[in-house]
Amino acid sequence: MIELSIVSCEKDERKLHPDNGSSAESSDRFVELKMAYDVLRRPDERRAEWSRSRAQNSSTSESFADAEHRKRSNEQWRFILKWTAAGFVLAVMYNIAYVLQLHARDRRLFKPVDEHEIAKSFMRQPEFRDRFPDTLEIHELGRILKGDVVEAWRRKQESLGGKNPNEI
Repeated sequence: MIELSIVSCEKDERKLHPDNGSSAESSDRFVELKMAYDVLRRPDERRAEWSRSRAQNSSTSESFADAEHRKRSNEQWRFILKWTAAGFVLAVMYNIAYVLQLHARDRRLFKPVDEHEIAKSFMRQPEFRDRFPDTLEIHELGRILKGDVVEAWRRKQESLGGKNPNEI
């Protein structure tokens, strides 16, 4: 495209050369065409001329397109950041719920069991199945067994004292 423009400028330049015609108008056109030819022939000058012509003939559609592009880009980043923040909040909430569940499980596991429940489970053993102890005997047996369970629980807590409670 540029080569064709250069060739056509050369042809027009030869036709309008002052030696071929003597009119003042043809001399002016020749000078103008010679400048255009020089601009086309030298790439640095051509780029500078194109930049100047673009700046002079710029329309509002170019700046509008830039504004539209910037607006679209901002909307995309807003969308990405919004979903990233939502994901981060969900991850934090999940971790907090997990830690709370671990603490609730630990409280439930290490809480000493009621005396009556301990005595009833002890009485379910095969050697005590045929006996039907009275309430006072169950209460006394439960108190003794609960003391043993509490003592075992305390020993376990003391042994865990040196370890990390969250360690598996």
